[in-house]
Amino acid sequence: MNSVVIVKLLNSSVVLAQEQDKEYILFGRGLGYNHKKGDIVDPSQIERVFVPQNCTQISDYAEMLEKADIRIIEIAGQITKLAQAQLSCELSPYLSIALIDHLQFAWERMQKGVRLQNKLVFEVQRIYPEEFAVGQQGRLLMNAAFNQEFPIDEAGNIAFHIVNARDKEQDPSSSYLIVEMIKDILNICKYHFHREIDFNSLDYSRLIIHLEFFAKRVLRKELLENSDLSMLGMIRQRCSQEYQCAEKIKKYVASSYGQELSEEEMLYLTVHLNQVLRLR
Repeated sequence: MNSVVIVKLLNSSVVLAQEQDKEYILFGRGLGYNHKKGDIVDPSQIERVFVPQNCTQISDYAEMLEKADIRIIEIAGQITKLAQAQLSCELSPYLSIALIDHLQFAWERMQKGVRLQNKLVFEVQRIYPEEFAVGQQGRLLMNAAFNQEFPIDEAGNIAFHIVNARDKEQDPSSSYLIVEMIKDILNICKYHFHREIDFNSLDYSRLIIHLEFFAKRVLRKELLENSDLSMLGMIRQRCSQEYQCAEKIKKYVASSYGQELSEEEMLYLTVHLNQVLRLR
């Protein structure tokens, strides 16, 4: 990359830059330190390059990165490097962005004393041991950086993102059913909330991560069973619109796939819908 000019400083380690007519998000320790808009980027400081697909992505990701803790950005970069070194597969360039987004939410929840348990953490450990090992290393990095003990669930959550970033082939019929189910659920959300979903947005990416795993559980008939539902009443009251949407999804799954969603699944659906589809 030659003559790359800084368009905007997002923080000391991330800048929005431009080369001719193409914009990039560049990562590198101290990349933005003591620089300003219009400065030329030193190529030797660039550690990772992310190329947004459109203006919406640039805006969404720039806003998210500006708000992210610098420690989160550095840890996400370290986890990405660990995954690349330890896994013999191609990883999506979106991995670092997805990890920053997730870890920032995890840290904010930790500060508020809120724990959203990952009920699939031991399945992830069993099915994806290499990804889970990287996730565990990432969890320890978070522990050290914030002087907090993040739960083992976070290792599973990080592993989920790595699994999603892997370039893996799936059974064609299974892939079709998953895509069909996600499409139908997104339509239910669109008409319930009376808003269009931007398929290139960060919100869409967040929701898809959850719905992909949800669809696989439905197809495999491995839905979550009820356990600790102490938060359900509070969530139903505080997120009434999202819970009503989850009830519509429940009816759809029952009629189309013959599966009855547990209250545990309803809780997770409601929380994720609140996070990414709430009216603003």
